[in-house]
Amino acid sequence: MPENQYLLNKNQVIGLNGEVSKSDLLYQAKIKPNRKVLFFKAHLAAYRVARKVGLKKIGEKPVLVDTSAVAASAENMQRYLIKKGYFDNQVGYELKQTKWRKFFKIKKLNVVYKVETGNPYIVKDIKYNVDNEDLKNLIELNLRETNLQTNKPIDFDKIGEERTRLNTIFKNNGFYYMNPGYIDFELDTIGLNHAINLTVNINKPDSGEHVRQMINSVLVIFETGVNLPDTIKNQKYQVWFVMNGMDITQAVIANNILLKRGEYFSQNNLETSYERLVNLNLFRSVNIEINGQAGVNDQINVVVRLKPTSKFEFEWQPQIISSEQRFNNSQSSRNWGLANQFSLRNKNVFHNGEEFNINHRTALEMQQTRDSNSLFSTFVQEINAELKVPQLLLFRNRGNSLKISSVATNFSASYLFETNPFYKRNLFPLSYTYVFTDKKFSANISPLVVSLNKAEYKDKLLEQASQSYIETLNKIFTNNLITASRVSGYYTNRKKYNPNYFVLNSNLLELAGLFLPQLTDYGQKLGVHHSTFIRSDADYRYHHEFNKTDEIVFRFFGGIGVPIGSKSSLPYERRFISGGSNYLRGWRIRTVGPGSFSAANNLQLARTGEMSLLGNVEYRFNMFEGSVDLNGAIFVDAGNVWNLKADTLFPNGDFSFDRFGKELALNTGFGFRFDFEFLVVRADLGIPVWDPNYNLDERLVIRNAFKDNWIFTRPVWSVAVGYPF
Repeated sequence: MPENQYLLNKNQVIGLNGEVSKSDLLYQAKIKPNRKVLFFKAHLAAYRVARKVGLKKIGEKPVLVDTSAVAASAENMQRYLIKKGYFDNQVGYELKQTKWRKFFKIKKLNVVYKVETGNPYIVKDIKYNVDNEDLKNLIELNLRETNLQTNKPIDFDKIGEERTRLNTIFKNNGFYYMNPGYIDFELDTIGLNHAINLTVNINKPDSGEHVRQMINSVLVIFETGVNLPDTIKNQKYQVWFVMNGMDITQAVIANNILLKRGEYFSQNNLETSYERLVNLNLFRSVNIEINGQAGVNDQINVVVRLKPTSKFEFEWQPQIISSEQRFNNSQSSRNWGLANQFSLRNKNVFHNGEEFNINHRTALEMQQTRDSNSLFSTFVQEINAELKVPQLLLFRNRGNSLKISSVATNFSASYLFETNPFYKRNLFPLSYTYVFTDKKFSANISPLVVSLNKAEYKDKLLEQASQSYIETLNKIFTNNLITASRVSGYYTNRKKYNPNYFVLNSNLLELAGLFLPQLTDYGQKLGVHHSTFIRSDADYRYHHEFNKTDEIVFRFFGGIGVPIGSKSSLPYERRFISGGSNYLRGWRIRTVGPGSFSAANNLQLARTGEMSLLGNVEYRFNMFEGSVDLNGAIFVDAGNVWNLKADTLFPNGDFSFDRFGKELALNTGFGFRFDFEFLVVRADLGIPVWDPNYNLDERLVIRNAFKDNWIFTRPVWSVAVGYPF
C-alpha cells in the first residue's frame, strides 16, 4: 500500500430516517469499495496475485480512499435526498479506522456518511391545470394510474415518471405533436409548513391549441430497386400501395399496419406496426414516416417504406457438441461429438408472407464408456420442415385486431432417426400451433400435436437388462403415439433499467389422448401405446442485479404429468428428468431419482419421473474483462423426480410427503463462463452434498470429501453453451 494511502474497506450511512433506503443512498457514492464474492473480495485478491506474476488485466485494482471523491459522494447524496423531498438535508462524512486495525497497522478505512434528513416536504394537494377538454378527459380517465400521491414526500423521480405517463397517454389518443416539454410541474410551499401544493400544467403550443391528429392517408412503398407505375389503392383497407414489382398479397401488409385511415393517431399503434412488419422477416429495412397535411393541423399522412430482403437464405452450421445422453451409471462417462446442420429458408413462398424452412442435421456422438469399441457410438439424422403463416388461420379477423407484436400459425413436421449400441428408434412429430408474441409475453396454443416413437432394442441392452426393466421400457419408451393439445407461454416484467425482474416459462396445460380415445383401441391392435395423460409445468426465475456484472438468480421449477386410465403411462418424451448441466449439476443426467430409488447400471434410461421439483440459486460475477470476458458463478441446486404411484421396479420412487424432503438431492459448486458476446461457453463443477441414491444414514456424502480422493473423483464437471437458467 502506498505511503499515506488507505484501502476503502466499507461505506456506511448513519442517521438516515424516513422512506429512503440505505442501499439507495449508498448507490449515489462515487467511490465504492472493491466488490465482494459473497463475503470475500475475490477480485482484489486476484489482482494482487496476478500482479506478482506479471499479469496486469486480471482482477480489480484496490480502491483507495480519495477525500475529494468522498466529498463528491456526500454532495451526490444531498442531491438525491432533495429529489426525494428532503430539502433541508445535510450530509457529512468521517474517515474511521478501527482500533485493532490501528494497532496492527492495517491500512484500511471505513467512510461513514453522517446524514441529517430533516423533515420531508409532503404533497398536500395535486391539481391539473389544462384548458383543452380532450386532454382533461384523458387525464381524468387515467387518474388511477398516476405516479403522484398526496400525504407522501415529494419525489422528483415520480414526477419524471408522471410526465412520461401523461405524454404517452396523449400520444396514444391522437395528439401526435405532443411531447414532454409541454408538461411541467409547479411546487408551491408559500405559507405551508413542510407541505407542497403540486400543480401539473399542460402548456399550450405556440400555434395556440393542442389538436388531435387524424390519419388522412396510408401509403406503402416497396423499395425493390425497380420503378414501375403500379400504384394501387386497396379499397377494403383504404391503403395505397406502390408495388414496384413486389409480388405479395396487399392484405398481408395492410393487416399488420395498425395505423388506419380515418382513425386518430396512436404512438402504440405506430410502434406495434413497426414490430409486426419487422417480424414478418420479409424486409431488411422498415421505415414509417408521419407527415403533416399541408394547411391542415388536424390531419397527418402515413408513409411506410419497405425494402425486401432476399427470398432464399441458406445456412450451414458445423458444430462441436456436448450431449448428456448416457446409458449407464458411470460417473465418468460423457458424450461428445460432431454435428452438421443445413438450413434453407424460402420467404413469401405462397405470396402471402409465409416462410418455409427446411433443416437437416446429422450428428455423430461418442459415448465414453469402458466397453465402447467404436469412436462414434451414436448416430442421429434429423430433418424438420416448418411453414410459418403470418396470421391466425380460421381466426384471421381476431388475429388482425390484436394490438401485439406478431401473430402466426406454424405447421411443423419432423423425422428423427437415432441408433446407438442399446437401441434404434424413429420419431415422427407433427404440430399445428398458433403463436402470439408481444414485448413482455408470448403464448403458443397447439390444437394438435402428434408424435409417434417407434424403438427397437439391441442385443447389448437385452443382455444387460432384467425382464422387468424391459417391461417398463415397453410402457414408456417403445412404440408410443401421442395426440395432444397444448398451451404454453412466457412472461417477464423486465424493464430497461430495472435491476429486479422475473421470467416465467410454462407448459401450462397439455391434454393427450382425451379427444381421440378410439385410437387407444386401434393402437393396441397394432402394438402401439396411445398415451392418455394431463401434464403441466412452470419454470420461474428471479434476477437481482447488484451492478452491471454481478447478479444473483433464483429459480424454481415444478411439474406433474398424470396418466389417465389404468393401463396408461406417461411416455418417455413427456416424463421429467433429474441431474445434468441445467438441473442438478452434481449428478449426470438420469443418475438420481426417482425418489430415493438406487439403480443398477442398466436402469439409467428409465430413471425418470411423473413429478419434478427443482430449486437453484446462482451468484454470478465478473472475474476478468477483455476481448473475452471471464465470469464466475457459485451455485446451489436441489431437487428430484418422483412417480405418482408405487412401482416394484422403483422402490421408494413414488412421491410421499413423509419422505420427499429427505429425497431432495442437494449439490453446491462453482463455474466459469467465457463470454464471447455472441456465445457463452460455461464449465461448472457440481459437488454433491446430499445424495438420495444412498441409505438415509449415508446420504450426507460431502462428509466423505477427504476420503479416498472423493473430492477429486466424485464431483461432476459439465461443459455447455449458454447459462443453465
